[in-house]
Amino acid sequence: MIVIIGLFVGLLLPVMGRAREGARRAMCANNLRQHGVAWYLYLDEHNECFPKYASSTDDTACIEITFGGKAGHELTYPADTRPLNRYLDVTDTSAEIFHCPCDTKPMDTYTETAFDSFGDSYFFNLLILQFGSPPPYTNRPLSTITSPPDKVYLEICHPMLIPGHGGRGTDGSRTPVMVLFLDGHVKGCYLYSDEWDITPTGQHPERPVYLFPNTTPNPFD
Repeated sequence: MIVIIGLFVGLLLPVMGRAREGARRAMCANNLRQHGVAWYLYLDEHNECFPKYASSTDDTACIEITFGGKAGHELTYPADTRPLNRYLDVTDTSAEIFHCPCDTKPMDTYTETAFDSFGDSYFFNLLILQFGSPPPYTNRPLSTITSPPDKVYLEICHPMLIPGHGGRGTDGSRTPVMVLFLDGHVKGCYLYSDEWDITPTGQHPERPVYLFPNTTPNPFD
């Protein structure tokens, strides 16, 4: 009997692990979909322009990790200065919608989770915020994003999450990182070299995820 129970447990553990990861992905995807709705509410109220990339803490500026969430220990931007929060009723004591369920352990080179360090488990496409001739940057109009909206990413789970959706396991396995695209859909992508298009001067039609939102003007000019 003990042997049979042991066999059942051995069979069930991998299934339960996959089920837990599936639940975490579903929760993460739900967070990102709500972020997508908030982004379009923000655009509607700001002349169809994204926040600009800056160090100031007003509602027209942010960096790649302070668009939503709470004040973190590393990045102390309070909730009321993070642009998306007003559309999601987020405060410094109620910010779980910016907390990925996989963000449970310290990140690479950090002693805390991304959520505790930055107040946000997610990472915005920096090249959308970096628009114009730096410095200073200006607010990018939505109309300047000429790449297909179902390929340009807005947000991903922070790439340093351990464990995360995008890590490679010690056995060589991979799990997809959750991605929010400009058109509002969310997809799990592996985001290794065969999925990213990171070239500033052209886009590969077979790559499912674009880093650069447009090719002219080149953000590096």
